[in-house]
Parts: sequence; C-alpha cells; structure tokens
Amino acid sequence: MNAPAASTVSPPTEKQILTLFPKADRRLVAVICGGGALMKAAGILANTSRLAMFLAQFGHETRGLRDLEENLNYSAARLPLVWPTRFSDAATAARYAQNPEALANFVYGGRMGNRRTGDGWTYRGRGAGLTGRDAYAEVAKITGQPFETNPDLAATPQGAFTSAVGIWTWKGLNPSADLKDVRTNTRKLNGGLIGLTDRQSLFALAVVVLNG
Repeated sequence: MNAPAASTVSPPTEKQILTLFPKADRRLVAVICGGGALMKAAGILANTSRLAMFLAQFGHETRGLRDLEENLNYSAARLPLVWPTRFSDAATAARYAQNPEALANFVYGGRMGNRRTGDGWTYRGRGAGLTGRDAYAEVAKITGQPFETNPDLAATPQGAFTSAVGIWTWKGLNPSADLKDVRTNTRKLNGGLIGLTDRQSLFALAVVVLNG
C-alpha cells in the first residue's frame, strides 16, 4: 500500500456501523473498527466524505456487511434479468438455474483474466465485489495478501476488509469521494451503476452518522 496519508477522522465505531447496517456480521464490524491503519494508508480517513463513501460502497456490495461471497444460486426466471445478453432463451437459463458453479464458469469464463477451466467459479465475487482473476491478482499485489493463490481468503472478515481497501486504492476512489460523487465512484468501482440509489442513500446516511 501507499505511505500513510494524513488522517483527520477516526475509524468508525461499532455503534456507527450498526446504525448503518443493523444486521452486519459482528466479526466484520470488529475488523473494520480495528482497521484504522489500513484505511489511513489508503487515504480513506483523510475526511468524512471518503470514509462515508467507503462504508456505503462496502456495505452495498456485501448487502449490509452480511454476505462475503456472491450468491449464484439463481432461478431460471431470474437469470435473464441479471444477464440479459447471456440468457436470451429459456433453455439456456434452465441449464444454469440453481447450478452456481456452472453458472460462474459460464458468465465469468474467458474474461476478467479468467483463462483456465474453472476460473470463473474460483474467482467469483467475494468481499466487496472482488471478481475475476485479474482483480484478485491486482489486489493481491496492492495489499501483499495472497488473494490470487488463496481466493477464499477474500470471503473471510479480515480478507474482505483488506480486499475492499485494496480495491479502493486500485480504482483510485478518493477523488470522487472528495466530491461526494456517488455516481462516478460507483462507475469506477464496478463499471456500471447497479444499485446506485441504494449507494447514494447509504452515503448520505453515513455522512450524518459519522458527523453525529
């Protein structure tokens, strides 16, 4: 990670995090509360806007700091809504419904650095949206943690938090956080605007909670 940046805000408290995410995994809450050094090194503690944006994005990606691994157990009806270009007919959707491993290899295989058979499943979404072999490798370099060789690490509380900070650094999310620009921050984070309304609401609430 980069050299520690100046810090003007403290890491969030347990009370603050649970106000934002009442059903959060308490193990993950403890890791975030104790993660001041990592957040400071990434510049996240430089101001309230950055910390609020980090919590909002991390919280959205993990469904309220609860889910540290992507749920790929979709029904045939749901698949065309999530991946419309890949499931244009009922027969294809039926083939991958309720079959997470096969689905991951189908929708993620051959892209995002997934080049070997089974990479789509191996490097499925974990932590704060860490998806694809290239992302695991890049975040591993940034954090010094073996996410590429041990991808399940990203689904542990400490690994999810560490990878979230790594993604933040990799994607260069501080400038848009300084501007309170949730739209740009979200687009840089995941390439689209999925869940934008929720992310915006969480950011606004996080600013209030952190300033309270």
